[in-house]
Amino acid sequence: MLKGSSKFAIIVRGMAGHSKWQNIRHIKAAKDGEKARIATKVTTRIRSAIKVGGNSDPKYNSLLARAVTVAKQNDVPNTTIQAAIKQAVRSSVLQGLKKSILRVFSFSSRQHQLKIAQNKHMKSKDQGGLSS
Repeated sequence: MLKGSSKFAIIVRGMAGHSKWQNIRHIKAAKDGEKARIATKVTTRIRSAIKVGGNSDPKYNSLLARAVTVAKQNDVPNTTIQAAIKQAVRSSVLQGLKKSILRVFSFSSRQHQLKIAQNKHMKSKDQGGLSS
């Protein structure tokens, strides 16, 4: 459980400047930073649960169900949880497509070697292969 896993000190400044609003700003920044840190950890856990479990439905993925439970215990908004699930599903689908796409090139140009070099460079970015 992440709630209370780290303590952060709220330092209320004394009389220097006499600005109540600056003190409130510093306190709010510390609290917001802690909330953001927890939300990031929880959404990372959700994405990895979908990647390992292979399913985006908490009924069929116990790791995801546990991650969603931890997120709700830490008061992470439902929109953030749903966005993390959608992002994980989208990235897993795109990774699956990258692995299964076959590109066929036919060149009828004088710059045959240049085109082959450009496509080899493109394929090296996508971790693919090119045969001539």
